[in-house]
Amino acid sequence: MKKSRKGIICFLIGLMLLCLSVPAYAAEGEDAASFLTISGDLDFTEEKVSTFDEEKTISGTAPEGTQVTITVYTSGFLGRLKERDCYEVTVGSAGLFSQVVSLYVGDNVIELDATYGKESVEETLTVNRKKQEIKRELETMICIPGGY
Repeated sequence: MKKSRKGIICFLIGLMLLCLSVPAYAAEGEDAASFLTISGDLDFTEEKVSTFDEEKTISGTAPEGTQVTITVYTSGFLGRLKERDCYEVTVGSAGLFSQVVSLYVGDNVIELDATYGKESVEETLTVNRKKQEIKRELETMICIPGGY
């Protein structure tokens, strides 16, 4: 009887510890970027991606009132970045944002800044837009395994 009572008490203590650790873990994961989720045509978890598309859609979710600024840069004189386009979006009551951005041939550095109250987050992605001629060549190319 004493062993089963001790086992029940240990089980209850373990269960309480398990229940208390969940809220602590959830609070621990919250950071400045937790208010913003980016989706759409571009994956901001990558450092660099390639495309043949002339434009891409950047969308996501954030709390109402979040200010989202998307800036597109290309390489300018002596490799310096030159701002090509700047888009500003205010997230509405649905908590969604979406913006189509134009891409230029070559490297496009896309910088996304989001501000919600005192919190802010910045994400950067390089998109290399290839020429359409390359796409047509690849589509019409005949490759023979082992051939030169």
